[in-house]
Amino acid sequence: MHIDKLVIKGFRKFKDFEINFNKDLNVIVGENETGKSTILEALDLVLNGRNINTELLDEQIFNIENLDYFYKNPEYNNLPRIVIEIYLQFNEDDKLNKQYFYGLHYGDKNKSESLAGIRFEARFDEEFKEDFERINFERNQLIPIELYRFDTNTFQGGRYNKRKGNVKSLLIDNSKADNVYNSYAKQVFNQTFEEKERHEITYSFRNSIKDYLSEQKDSLKVGQQQVGIDYSKAVFSRLIDISENDISIQNKGKGKENFIKTEIALETESNIILVEEPENHLSHSYTRKLIDLIRRKNESNQIILTTHSPLVVNRLNLQKLIWINESCSQSLSDITDETAQYFEKLDNTNLLEFILSTKIILVEGAAEYMYIPSFFKKIYDSEIDQDGIHIISGNGISYKNYIEIAQDLKKPLLIITDNDKKQQTIDEIDNRNVKFKEVGYDIKIVCDENIEKYTFEKVLFEENILTLEDWKEESKVSTLVDGENVENKALAYMLKYKTESAYQILEDRNLFNKLSVPNYIEEGLNWLVEL
Repeated sequence: MHIDKLVIKGFRKFKDFEINFNKDLNVIVGENETGKSTILEALDLVLNGRNINTELLDEQIFNIENLDYFYKNPEYNNLPRIVIEIYLQFNEDDKLNKQYFYGLHYGDKNKSESLAGIRFEARFDEEFKEDFERINFERNQLIPIELYRFDTNTFQGGRYNKRKGNVKSLLIDNSKADNVYNSYAKQVFNQTFEEKERHEITYSFRNSIKDYLSEQKDSLKVGQQQVGIDYSKAVFSRLIDISENDISIQNKGKGKENFIKTEIALETESNIILVEEPENHLSHSYTRKLIDLIRRKNESNQIILTTHSPLVVNRLNLQKLIWINESCSQSLSDITDETAQYFEKLDNTNLLEFILSTKIILVEGAAEYMYIPSFFKKIYDSEIDQDGIHIISGNGISYKNYIEIAQDLKKPLLIITDNDKKQQTIDEIDNRNVKFKEVGYDIKIVCDENIEKYTFEKVLFEENILTLEDWKEESKVSTLVDGENVENKALAYMLKYKTESAYQILEDRNLFNKLSVPNYIEEGLNWLVEL
């Protein structure tokens, strides 16, 4: 059994949101405050019935747009509500469980077939409609959440019973610094042991206390009175702890604690494991160990995790990644095996930046990476990041793999590259740009059209020769570059020491202000800005 789809309406960040899941591993990424945690919270709320208590809830559970609309139009039919639907898929040999969830009580207006799933709804209780009419919302800007009802039903229409439905899920939240040992230990205990076993364990525990008190009856006397046990405090579920080698994970440090919690969760009998930021508090080496552990275990469980770690994104298979924003989700499941394996082996830390960016400029090396923001400022008199453009250095990486991701996520992408003294490269770039435009991709590759200006430094020098020709006249640098005499010390220095020359020119504002932006770069920037 696994979760096929989640629909969220009116819950926290999401006014109307839908996300599809892989049956094994799901790696959710997105900018801060886009709702990654809300997805896990919604799943945990429905599957485990967490936080469904009007005394503990407040208006923040409702979508802010729905709240604003109600306050502007405080009518009964405009009261905000929450709907969370979890669509389930079952193996063919699990017909009994499937039938428990199977029905037509789900939200799709065009429903034509019975599906398996669970539906949670938070709505105003109609029994209190007269109470609603007496509330003056001009004076009292609060949703009467005390008068709401919270229902969790299967698509069959009956109330969802977690034990009867046999859906076992476990949430590991590594993003919080709170002491969560006891609640986590309870989750593990409840998911690992069947109800009958739990009853036997707790019964045996109480008997052991009783036997101990009986054995120590004489030694525990205090005058005419007897020292005893407050049984309300000696409840087994309140005393549960998780240990490794007889040492509590509470005493192993936060990083080790998070690692052990995830490790234990993967050993439980849970169908679904939800993990919030597994990399939190872990060193690079421990993160690698955790990734390897998850990769080995995800065949028998469905794992849904959120992350901010580039290492996790790369190493856990790009095809399992789901990118989200506040209105939609986008899976990378259609990425080719070749591209997924390419980034996995590369361990490239720029990939997550690429996925989360709005508009992207991909450059070949560090020198272009340093120059582009200043070129942008020179042309548009504004900072490049204020225009939502992110620059990534490919460090010599083949850009075709980035193109596939940009196509899949519909990301505007400008690639600034060299022609490497090959007319064939120029022709291929021209042909690719024509195809990108024909199919509607916002992707453009630019290079200089003159094969003699084969690299960025050569173009910059040739287009600013009057400004740069005497720049390194006093330098001892040789004009021989790769066996060729370039006949100018400034050009030789720029070609030999690309990063250092970029730093020096950018630091010398008088020199830089005299430079013109290479034509092919300005053309590309204009294209990207106008999108």
